Amino acid sequence: MYKRFADAIIIGGGVTGTAITYYLSKTGIQPILIEESNLNAGASGACDEGIVLQSKHTGIMLDMVLKSAKLYKTLEDELNYPIGYRNVGGMIIINEEKYIPVIETFIKKQQQQGLNIHMLHPSDIHKQQPGLSKKVVASAFSKDDCNVYPFKLTLGYVEAAKRLGAKVLLHNRVNNITINKNTLGDKRRELRITTNEHEILTPIVVDATGCGSRQIGKMLGLEIPVFPSRGQIVITEQIPPLIKHQIMDAKFIVAKHKPQLVEKNNALSNLNVGLTIGQAETGNTLIGGCREQVGYNTSTSFSTIREIVKNAADFFPFMKDVSIIRSFAGLRPTTPDNLPILSQTPIPRFYIASGLGGDGLSLSPIVGKIMADLIMKGNCNIVDISQLSLDRFFNIG
Repeated sequence: MYKRFADAIIIGGGVTGTAITYYLSKTGIQPILIEESNLNAGASGACDEGIVLQSKHTGIMLDMVLKSAKLYKTLEDELNYPIGYRNVGGMIIINEEKYIPVIETFIKKQQQQGLNIHMLHPSDIHKQQPGLSKKVVASAFSKDDCNVYPFKLTLGYVEAAKRLGAKVLLHNRVNNITINKNTLGDKRRELRITTNEHEILTPIVVDATGCGSRQIGKMLGLEIPVFPSRGQIVITEQIPPLIKHQIMDAKFIVAKHKPQLVEKNNALSNLNVGLTIGQAETGNTLIGGCREQVGYNTSTSFSTIREIVKNAADFFPFMKDVSIIRSFAGLRPTTPDNLPILSQTPIPRFYIASGLGGDGLSLSPIVGKIMADLIMKGNCNIVDISQLSLDRFFNIG
């Protein structure tokens, strides 16, 4: 086993871990990123391309995504890497009258916090997005929603971080993390990371493993309440550019923020199925819109895929004639209160950046900056992250 030292270790090779690696590298230290498989092997490789601002609840989540969206505008130039950023705008479409007041109240609060969003006049809905079903009775629109390609984004972070001196260890599974008692008090090497190939001493460890956070925490006796929520996505054949915007069904938002209003199908009682759809530059459409509590099961299910496809055809009738070429599932890391954990822990210099749910892609730049600030300064001046502390679940003093 090869022994080495590192200024910091980031565990997890998705958009969150690679963003933290990049922004830490910008401070002048040289971290090592450890990933048990390949980059994007988890949730970051099983998502769509949408950075949807208007789906975020007001408060800290909307604050962070607004700041993140601003960073995204110049990120491609900063990384000197083609991350596939496109400002496509987004719509929340409504096909049930009962959802209209919920969405109107939702966006009014968002407007007050600075989001550029408004309700479209009914006569403008189908002009804004041709091909929509006549069942759509209302829609919100934000020109600030955008797309980015997750795989290219992650590679962009990694390549930029490597130019600054960071190292990347792929196919290295973290088997243990211990406090290195022989060097306790030596700020250079208090934590020991053991992988299948390396033993690394470091003063700083960041857990950015998403749904793996509970297992990582247990290595140090910490309970990290991050649980998997499965999402499934269907990819269609290439079609002409018919989906102009990133589209989300109001039901998918209401199911998260006002679940009592959503009728549940008995056959799919453990799901919240709505619609998310967007079209990639290649012409393929990516269709999703479910939240499933099925543990760590990453397989796809016919019943869910059927419901997703049905929703797409209900909202876009022309999709009935479009062929599906594949489907996949991924696990979103969620917490009991649906807020992420961006936090120090009771273990000195062991940090957590997890529980981002389906918002890891949307928030990656700001999370990278937040964690770099927290690690290097001991606090964060970018966003007040006190309510995102691990302490909130355990009343830790």
